[in-house]
Amino acid sequence: MENDEAPLDTLRVLRNMLSSHIFFEENYLFDIARNPENAAMINGLEAEHGGILQLLDKIEDYLVRGDVARSKDRAEGLERVLEAHDVSEMDTVYKVLDDRVDLKSVISARESITVPAGWKSKVLAKYDRKR
Repeated sequence: MENDEAPLDTLRVLRNMLSSHIFFEENYLFDIARNPENAAMINGLEAEHGGILQLLDKIEDYLVRGDVARSKDRAEGLERVLEAHDVSEMDTVYKVLDDRVDLKSVISARESITVPAGWKSKVLAKYDRKR
């Protein structure tokens, strides 16, 4: 049983880490970096955040149901999405931030931020309000 839970536990740790990362970006970094030239791109990154969180939910659902093949397939898809997303963030957000703030102090401030219970990314929260 312990081995059966290992992928699920790992996924939950990953989700917590990504949720913290996304919360910090959407509530702090993106506001600092946003400008008229990159606003549409940052909006796209926020949409990707919602998709990433939904994909994590889908992977968890497959793991809980014991559908290992589908969970692996979606995990591989998540890896590809995260790789492309990272490149976009680096080119769009972090390049601008590098010119505006001391990134080391910003990143160290992230350590003290806690994601509120029930928090949803901007896009997912907006989608929920429309239901």
